[in-house]
Parts: sequence; C-alpha cells; structure tokens
Amino acid sequence: MKFIIAALLYFVTMCPCANAQDCPDIAPYAKAREIVQDLERIVAPTGVQETYKTRIGGIDQWLNVRGQDKSNPMILFIHGGPASPLMPTLWQFQRPLEEYFTLVNWDQRGAGKTYLETPPDSISDTIHIQRYVDDAIEVAEQVRKRYGKERLILMAHSWRTNDSASSSG
Repeated sequence: MKFIIAALLYFVTMCPCANAQDCPDIAPYAKAREIVQDLERIVAPTGVQETYKTRIGGIDQWLNVRGQDKSNPMILFIHGGPASPLMPTLWQFQRPLEEYFTLVNWDQRGAGKTYLETPPDSISDTIHIQRYVDDAIEVAEQVRKRYGKERLILMAHSWRTNDSASSSG
C-alpha cells in the first residue's frame, strides 16, 4: 500500500507537464497536484522557500531551503544514497520541523535534479565517498555564508550507517 501511495504522489508531483491540459492522462490528478503544491508553500513573512542550483565540486547541484523563520537554526539534511533524493516528497514529513528550523535539502551528484543537470558519464569517475564528503562540506560552507549562519546542524540517513558489515574490512 505504501508503494502505491508513494507512486501516486510521485506521479502527481513530478509530471513533466506544466499543466494538466498538457498531459491528458493525468487530468484526473489535477486536484491532487494542486493540493500538494499548496502544502509545499511557505506563507510566513519571515520564512524562506527557495530551490536553486549552485556550483559544488565542479558541477551544478540543486538545493532546497525551507523554513518558517530565517532566524531559526539551520539543518543540512543529507539524503540516503547514493541516489535517494528527498525533494519530491519533502512535504510529507518536513513541514512540522520547518516551524523550528530552516532545512536545507541537497540533491547530491547523481541524484534528483542534480542528476538531470549533468550527464552521468561525465561524472562517473567522481562517484566515490570522498567526493560526496567534499561536496557536503562545500554545500555547508555555501549555505552558512548565504544565510548568515555561524553553524549548521548536520542530519543524515542511510549510506549504510546502520550496517555493521560496512565497517568490517
């Protein structure tokens, strides 16, 4: 059941068509798309909501920054992976946190919007852990500077963090 809901949500939020009229197959989902888009909107006057690309590690990579108050502490959230971006489904879990934190989500190299930005064969030799670490540090420095933050909270998941086999040689 979770898969069906996730697939439906992906379909209604990620269709490449700008309008339901452009995609006749999804016309019945237009109302659902409208609701999801409204759930994504930050309405607080001191809030921040932006998605932008920036140069990280020599390639363009995408960031999404959201929060109800720019003065709140900032969390850099590193998605699982490689290649498990969260931007398409942020609205499902992140909204309550946005009251207390400004959250930065980053589509890492080879994932999400960043994947679409750069041909995979042009970065295939850079897909290794140290490059991801260096990219994460660069992302952290950029967002600290852009939003005037002295520190960031780092939050991450996956990347075999709970697998004891990953530490055995």
